[in-house]
Formats: sequence, C-alpha cells, structure tokens
Amino acid sequence: MEELAYGCTGNPMRIALIVIILVLLMGCDKSPEQDPQPEPIEADVYVAGVKKVDGVNRPFFHKNGNENMLAYDGNVSATASDIFVSEGNVYVVGFINSDLTWQYHPKTAVLWKNGTIQKLEMPASAIRSEAKAVFVSNSDVYVAGRYIKTGGKWIACIWKNGKAKDVTDGSHTARLYDIHVVGNDIYVAGYEINEEIGTQGKYWKNGLATVLENRNNENIVPNQITLLGSDIYVVGSGFGGDSQTVQYWKNGKQSILPTKPSSINYGQAITAENNNVLIGGTVDNQPTVWNNTRSLDWTINPDPSIDSELSDLKVLKGNVFATGWRKNEKNRPLWIWKNGQEYFSSGSDTHYTPTGLFVEERKP
Repeated sequence: MEELAYGCTGNPMRIALIVIILVLLMGCDKSPEQDPQPEPIEADVYVAGVKKVDGVNRPFFHKNGNENMLAYDGNVSATASDIFVSEGNVYVVGFINSDLTWQYHPKTAVLWKNGTIQKLEMPASAIRSEAKAVFVSNSDVYVAGRYIKTGGKWIACIWKNGKAKDVTDGSHTARLYDIHVVGNDIYVAGYEINEEIGTQGKYWKNGLATVLENRNNENIVPNQITLLGSDIYVVGSGFGGDSQTVQYWKNGKQSILPTKPSSINYGQAITAENNNVLIGGTVDNQPTVWNNTRSLDWTINPDPSIDSELSDLKVLKGNVFATGWRKNEKNRPLWIWKNGQEYFSSGSDTHYTPTGLFVEERKP
C-alpha cells in the first residue's frame, strides 16, 4: 500500500470518495470538437447569384425557393454576389457587366434593396467598380468591393450607406471578398497582388491590414471572414502549381485542411456558433463541410461521379445550411442542403451559379 501513502492508507471512505470524484471528472471531459446539435426551427432561406437566361447571366435572389429576378438598366449581363437580410429588408450586391457575355467584365457596382437599385458612390475619376459582399449593422449598410481609375490599379473600398472609403492606396491591385461588422469594428478580407510575391491574402480591421501567413509561398485568395469571440477567422484557397488547397486562418495563423491533390479544392465559407467553427468548401469537385477542422463526412452529393460545388454556408441553432450547384448533362440546378440532406433543388433544366446565402429564423 505504499502507493497510497498520500494520506489515503487505511481510510476506505476517503479512497472511495477520490474514486467517485475521478469518475465524475472523467465523465465531464468533453471533446472540443462537438458536432452542432440542430434544434427544430422554421427558417427563411435566401440565396443570391446568377441564373443563365437565354444564354445570358442574370442576377436573382430566392426566398424559400421563390425566385426574384433583379432588374437593372442596359442590354448587358449582371451578377449578384452576396445577400443579407435585416428587419425584413433584403439587400443584394453585385455588379452590372460591360457587355452581354458571361465573362467577367464589371462596369458598375450595385446594391439592390428589396429589388430596387440603390446608388453606390463612384469615386472621382473611377471608370469601373464591383461589389462583392454586404453586411447590415445598426441599420447601416456596408458593402465591400473595389473600383479602378483610368490608368490605375483596382483599389479596395467599403461603401457605408452608399459613400465610398478606400481600404488600399492603389499601389497594388486589390480585391475584397467579404465583410463582417461587430459594433464599431469593420473587418474585411481579400488580397493585394504584389508583383514580386504574387497574390497576398490579407484581412483589414478598421483599415489596418494583417497579412495572412503563407508557409508554402502560394497565391492566397481569402473568401470569407467571421469572428468567434475575439478571434478572427478567415477561409480561402491556396493556389500553387496544378493543385489547390483549402485553408483557414485564426488571427492570421495558417492551417491547411487535409485534401487529396486536385485543381478543384476551394475554401468558400466560414461561420461560427457556440464555439463551433464551420467551414464549407469544395474538394475534388464535391461539397464538403468541416466542423472545427474535422470533416463531417456528409454525402451531400448522392452521385459523386457528377461534379458539384458548395458556394456558401450558414449555421443557425445548430442547423447547417449550404448552397451550391450540381451539374447534369446540360445545366446546373441550384441546390440547398440542410444538415447534409437535400432541402431544396431547382428544376433539372435550370442553370444557376449561387454566390451568397442568408438564413434567419422565421418569426411566428
């Protein structure tokens, strides 16, 4: 009994008490990687993006599967890039193209509020602009995008209630992909192209830039940014050689998720709830969701021989919603998944590119 010499020898009651305490402590030890436990909810699900109509890209948003095509002037194509809903108002941002082609030729950044175009200020001498993301906080509408002047380079900017403020100084081509607002703090994620080192991923807090760690010297493209407590999370992709990687950053520190080599590996979306950080992306042409860096192994696409991609992801009371598309012989129907199962799909004769998702609990 020498091993019990720490005051326990000859005291069975104390030994029994210690054993009980140890068992209780072991029972309370929970893994930090807990899958979100969905609560039963009724939700309104919004999706924005591009629908191909008679061969031309047209902007749209869906609410619970009901389609709303977004009007604009000009015989050109247009793109809806993101969506946000606040106090019953639906905000969609994007750009009007320079021509009718499906190619990326942005001309004018736009914001639609409830389907009506709102003015976004064009900075002096700007000749083109685009909007990529929208966030509403305390009735203020924030839009992340960029513009370019004649002979210059793309300048990243934020529109607050239609007024533009520069994020970068124009010395390098820049682009913003996402925006997140908490109180008086404005966070945006994107990149600058440095002619010496390539595409450099960054996030900015109130205009102050943080360079995202890049251990493999890849071209880094961040796609979304979110916060969990005081920690800042960014998700994106690394482009190096013939293969791409899904990556995320916590306060600028890089982590690369394990994927098999493929030219179609994208980190698209990141969201957080109850200490769970969920990442959505596409791995080797298949939608994939991670919870705290661990793949949930959902078979989102029932036929993996068919290409499918995840565009955006949101979580609400443990319910994980994602949107994307699934290819068929001629088209790309829009899909929405809830907790890994099909929630909505458009007809097989439709061709969509969803870009943004917003989910809110339905009011009684």
